[in-house]
Amino acid sequence: MVGKVVSSSSRVTVSDVLMLTMPNRALFSCAALLAGVLLSGSANFAPIAFAFLMLMSTYCSQAVYNNILDVEGDRVDAPDRPLARGAVSIPAAWNLHFLLFLLGLVFAYLASPALVPVMLLFELLGYVYSAYTKGMGVLSYATLVAAHLCIPLLAGYMLFAQPDWRILSIVAFVFFTEVLAFSIKDYKDVEGDRRQGMRTLPVVLGPRRASYVTLFGLLLVPALFLLPWALLRLSILFLALYGIAAAAKLAFGMKLLRDPSPASAGGMLKKFRLVILIEMLAWCLA
Repeated sequence: MVGKVVSSSSRVTVSDVLMLTMPNRALFSCAALLAGVLLSGSANFAPIAFAFLMLMSTYCSQAVYNNILDVEGDRVDAPDRPLARGAVSIPAAWNLHFLLFLLGLVFAYLASPALVPVMLLFELLGYVYSAYTKGMGVLSYATLVAAHLCIPLLAGYMLFAQPDWRILSIVAFVFFTEVLAFSIKDYKDVEGDRRQGMRTLPVVLGPRRASYVTLFGLLLVPALFLLPWALLRLSILFLALYGIAAAAKLAFGMKLLRDPSPASAGGMLKKFRLVILIEMLAWCLA
């Protein structure tokens, strides 16, 4: 069925579909969802499974939408991508996007009717990022953090509990400490972003000056992670994992300060995603 939805071309492969939907990048969002569930203090397998399926479907639908909007730039900067090289047609990509969106709605309802508006907000922020804020510096980072970390955290909690001061303070902490850190994603594409008229932090300030702002964002976790541990009476396991993440972010910041080149930042970005995953796992063990 996927082959029919994506394209009738014989060139389409599983790799093409995965490159278009990018499900691997949803891992830390899934970890954030699980953290929300565990922080609620309750669990039931079926709603959790449907919530994960909701998150994956919605994330993948956003990825397809983002690829559709980026196709012209990808034909220059990333011609190996499925839409850029014509392995998947634009109409087929739209069909896949809407199919994943509808699946997300169905899974949200099966998990809990209360998650339907949360899922729609998640999807809306994906549209806002891809169509409007992607090249707008801090606004783009705020959109990403809200959509991919804060909303999944809240959604997991809302499966079994009403939002309260504890989960809202955790969501606020995650948002505040990650917004500027997410600027690390923009150093690998500075020239391409400049040609497309995007106003990312490294484009506006230049990589060297921008690296000081990114360093400040990366240092927020080392500076502040003891506060939620002490005030919310979290576990030693949380402290240990967040401590590991804090040390890694400090190392990233110092390395970026020394070498903010695309090659250096591109290598750090993959490790940065792993560190975000560690942070979300820390909340799972909080």
